[in-house]
Formats: sequence, C-alpha cells, structure tokens
Amino acid sequence: MPQDEQIKLVRVDKEKEYISKLEVSVPISVTPNQLKWMLQSIGITMDFTVTRNETGNLVVDFGNAEPSVLEVKQGEYKISDKTLTTAGLETCTALGFSINGKNFLAHIDANTGIERIISNIKESFTEAELQNTIFYVWEGMSIMSSTGSGLSRGKVDEILEGIGARPDNINTSTVLYMDKVTAGNN
Repeated sequence: MPQDEQIKLVRVDKEKEYISKLEVSVPISVTPNQLKWMLQSIGITMDFTVTRNETGNLVVDFGNAEPSVLEVKQGEYKISDKTLTTAGLETCTALGFSINGKNFLAHIDANTGIERIISNIKESFTEAELQNTIFYVWEGMSIMSSTGSGLSRGKVDEILEGIGARPDNINTSTVLYMDKVTAGNN
C-alpha cells in the first residue's frame, strides 16, 4: 500500500478483556470485504462484520463474539478453556499447562503474589491431574538486568512445589523479550 493509503486506527471499544469494535480510517478504494479478508489473513478467527460508517471509516464489529485467545498480562494468571498467551518476559517467567481442555498460564514478575495462584490451581485441578501433566516454564532472557529472571523463576518453582508437580514433568526453555508463549491448542 502506498504511504498515503495506510490503514489508521481511529477508535477501539473494549468490553471485558477483549475488543468488541474497531473503527479504522482507510482509503475509499478499500472495501469492507477487503478489510475483512486482511484481518482474517493475519489470524482473526472469530466472526465479525465490517461496514462503512457515515464518516467514511470502516467499522469492524465483533458483536458478542469472544476471542478464542486471551492475553495474560504481567503479574496475572488465567485459567480458561480458551487458548492463553503472554509476551514480554524480559525478567519475568511464565508457567503454563493444559489439563482436559482447561488451560492455565501465569506471567510471574518479582512482585507477583503466589499464594492465590497455588490455591486456585488446587481448586481447579485434582492432585492426580497435576501429577500427570507436563508443566511448561518459559524464562525471560534479560539483557537489562544482572539478575535475569531469577526472582520470578524462584516464584514459579514455589508454585510448582506448592501444587506437587513432579520435577520430571517440567519442561523449561528460555525466550526472548517479545516472544509469545501459549498455553492451549491454538
């Protein structure tokens, strides 16, 4: 696309944890169907409509459709039947696993409290399920800190110990700062 024909984001409406509507400024030559195809080609899988509004902008409406992938922010965790993803693990560590269609992902930093995480994992999964699953640990590779992900990795190790994870069921890898990590089937 030539420089003067770029698509520009005008407005984002958010409900709960996901975007419900976008408004974008596009050249008049871009049709609603073309924008829909562009969005689908970059991985937007939920159902949505694209219409042109009175100002000439295109509006992408996701309606009540919830995304199939949820983002986990720094210092937070989620348990969901949806695929979970996070990024930005410079000095952080992520912990993820999936059991019977339920996915868990935590983005742990040096200030993350872990007691509630341990408690919610134990409430959501049985001891037998936790004994027989593979846990994935992604350590951030920090270039800005001499401690690396040591503090956050220590917290992840405490979580794993607190839920009775077997050491031979823990798969650890190192990731670059903006690499995305995912728990789930997508």
